[in-house]
Amino acid sequence: MKKFLPILLALVLVLSGCSKETTTTTTPLAEQTTAKATTEVATEESKETTEKTTEESTEEESEESTEEKSTEEESTKEESKENAQIDEELLKSVFEDLQNQDEINYYAKSIMNMSYGGESMEMEIIQCHYNGFDMTNTDGSISIYDEKEDAYYSYIEGTNEGTKMIDIEEDVSVSSTPTFSEESYEDLLDGLVAARIEKLNGEDVLYLEYLDTEEGMEVTMKMWYSIKNNFPMKISVVDETGNAFMESEVTEFRTDEDFSEFVKIPKDVTFTEIEGF
Repeated sequence: MKKFLPILLALVLVLSGCSKETTTTTTPLAEQTTAKATTEVATEESKETTEKTTEESTEEESEESTEEKSTEEESTKEESKENAQIDEELLKSVFEDLQNQDEINYYAKSIMNMSYGGESMEMEIIQCHYNGFDMTNTDGSISIYDEKEDAYYSYIEGTNEGTKMIDIEEDVSVSSTPTFSEESYEDLLDGLVAARIEKLNGEDVLYLEYLDTEEGMEVTMKMWYSIKNNFPMKISVVDETGNAFMESEVTEFRTDEDFSEFVKIPKDVTFTEIEGF
């Protein structure tokens, strides 16, 4: 989903940035003459001419490189659209059904595995929505959004200090879960290359596949979205080599229970107010 993509793609860029080598190109200096210039004026004029020529050449190369990169990205996007496997009639029907579903209270536990550059890690993620509160607990790093107060609380489990974000801009999403009710059909199609109904653990799910080609790298996000629960049950992020370096799957999902204990703002934590973004 569109508002969920930035979170995953930010992770993609961080991991890829750590793994890719940075290459610095230095323009060699012109050979220095051993003979003394006839006059200082002639030397300065020669220097200015050389610098001007070098700058013009660099600007031209930069413009050509930018144009080539832009052309390549546009070509990739157009090719993706042409090869897209989307039954739009089916997708629109499912989208409308999900959009009209009543909001439910839920508790979801997921296991996320990440592997990159020969290293791997596993995290437990708990997400909970209950009566206007959204909570996410990622291995003890907890965030709670209070819809009525329009405030975002963050703290580390076991500590007594945290932050309270206020004055959050309207176009900034703080919900931990992507839902169809908060996005348009056009947003759903943005970057979408495949959509179909599949089975996951015996349940009908909407399979969505997105392609992103920003920052010179190709990343594919695959999502198995529960039609019954209006929730992503499995997510996989694949790099341009086909390596699934981030996978998350729900291992426990409960609805319509009393989840108030998971969304309580702890009284023993001192929250420092900060301005929203």
